[in-house]
Amino acid sequence: MAEEEIPSSAALNMFKTGSPMWQDEERLGQSRWFTICHKTEVIKNTLNPVWQPFTIPVRALCNGDYDRTVKVDVYDWDRDGSHDFIGEFTTSYRELSRGQNQFSVYEVTLLSFKVESEHTFVDFICGGCAAQFTDGSQYSVLLMITDGVISDMVQTKEAVVNAASLPLSIIIVGVGPAEFDAMEELDGDEVRVSFQGRLAERDIVQFVPFRDYIDRSGNQVLSMARLAKDVLAEIPDQLLSFMKSRGIHPRPAVPSCPLPELHN
Repeated sequence: MAEEEIPSSAALNMFKTGSPMWQDEERLGQSRWFTICHKTEVIKNTLNPVWQPFTIPVRALCNGDYDRTVKVDVYDWDRDGSHDFIGEFTTSYRELSRGQNQFSVYEVTLLSFKVESEHTFVDFICGGCAAQFTDGSQYSVLLMITDGVISDMVQTKEAVVNAASLPLSIIIVGVGPAEFDAMEELDGDEVRVSFQGRLAERDIVQFVPFRDYIDRSGNQVLSMARLAKDVLAEIPDQLLSFMKSRGIHPRPAVPSCPLPELHN
């Protein structure tokens, strides 16, 4: 993981006011195109912003290619979305890890860059951690199938916030034509679930509407494969977030643990 804290000072005669934002992009292969891999928060009404430290996986920054070009754009944020371009510079993971911290766009300085090894979902599984779909002493996954709306949303949100501190993930599959807006709220991908001002410690809910996976062409095998993939998509990150928050490390790999096959 790479953690960066990046301040910037723009030339004062360039702007009357400033609301800078920082955007990291990585090059797609050998092409001239880049894809956005991180956006910072906007620092409003200042020409000397100091952005908060952020963490980004190496795979997201450069896909494991330490020499892949990483381009950083800095914009003056505008409410209407027509952000004014301030400047840009390019670097790479290797250059950053070697201590590069001065860049040509208006005296941008990298205050710190730290690489940390992160345990993976496979590390915990191979170490004997069981992700159970029933009650148990290990990390548990609660599967709920519902065909209706939530009638006690306040109590449900309280339960989710309390459960976020436990070794638990919740999968909700909605079936039927009902409106599942409340389920989307519990999912917490965009806004973390809260109760009486207390935010859930982490996102533990994954909601999927079954109707989105009905293949009209009749290919039920493909549609069920897509459903299974999306139902389980967030479990690895949810398990890892719990283990990391508690300082729990995986046990040594069980000798008979088969490693996952890699497919092109």
